[in-house]
Amino acid sequence: MKVEITASSLNVRNIPNGNRIGALKKGHIFEALENKNSWIKLVFGNGFGYVSADYVKEISFKVKIKTKLNIRDKEITGNLVGSYQKGEIVKVYDKIGDWYKVKYQDKDAFIHSDYTSDLKSDNGFLYQNKELNTQNLIPSKLLKMPSSSKGKMVTGIYNKYGGLMEDLSKAINVDLGTAVAVFSVESGGVGFRGDKMIIRFEIHLFHRYWGVHNESVFNKHFKFSSNKKWTGHKFCKNGDNVWTEYHGNQTKEWEVLEFARKLENELAIKSISMGAPQIMGSNYKMIGYESIEEMFLNFNKNIKFHIFGFFDFLDTRMKKALREKDFSKFARYYNGPGQANFYGKKIKEYYDIFHKIMNN
Repeated sequence: MKVEITASSLNVRNIPNGNRIGALKKGHIFEALENKNSWIKLVFGNGFGYVSADYVKEISFKVKIKTKLNIRDKEITGNLVGSYQKGEIVKVYDKIGDWYKVKYQDKDAFIHSDYTSDLKSDNGFLYQNKELNTQNLIPSKLLKMPSSSKGKMVTGIYNKYGGLMEDLSKAINVDLGTAVAVFSVESGGVGFRGDKMIIRFEIHLFHRYWGVHNESVFNKHFKFSSNKKWTGHKFCKNGDNVWTEYHGNQTKEWEVLEFARKLENELAIKSISMGAPQIMGSNYKMIGYESIEEMFLNFNKNIKFHIFGFFDFLDTRMKKALREKDFSKFARYYNGPGQANFYGKKIKEYYDIFHKIMNN
């Protein structure tokens, strides 16, 4: 099972509730070796570590059901607990042999993979919805810009993207104000600097994917902290030991990315977060893309793919919470338990501000 860190920084301990031996940054993805008593075991350094399960989320992908399919409480000999109908889209959280682990009525359940198909075209992902793709980003009627900073945020996002969001919110069955508020809080709404999307190149991830197998070349051009791997990122283009920091400067971020792409294109793209929602390239399958290159090209082409990607990244529990306007529950799933109240209140505040502006 692969999981992703949702806390801004998560301590790694030598044993459950043990001593701190390091930390992992939000967005870090790893293979969970064991999940027991709310502690997840993982490979860390030259051994193993443990992190709290409260601050991670399972990485999933989607499949389409080919025929009526039984759902069991465990693989092979499990009891029947329900069924899916032909054509349903289901999220898968793990594969065990020929069986997929899914969530059914908020519990782990299993279906046989032979009766599912990978999602390709017309598969329920927003970016492949032909009607949404033809919608104008800008709404037919713009809102008057208020004086408050928070009012300017939600109004600015609606005035730039409201035409698309009006139909997108209907497609996922959430209130328009909810869609605007959650996108405002979780992305900030800015996806491009000039003609290029905003990116962040994570050197420690490129090391994990490529550098660990090519240490001599990697060490000539890239540096990161051995303790807190998400910090201390530096780049040396010419291998002459002249190192520069580049985070916070999009021109430099792109220079580092393009250099890394010449070393290994797909793994370089896998090491960046993209666009307004800053979705990692490694999550391309989660939002419906068949290749990481396709996600990269679309995100660098138009902000609408950032919006599609953000809402496709939300799982069933998150969308259900948004439909119920339970913003704290949404934030618990999306931002982690430690951030639930802060982000839940912020989304609610933006939601109320947006509706007040709309009704004036």
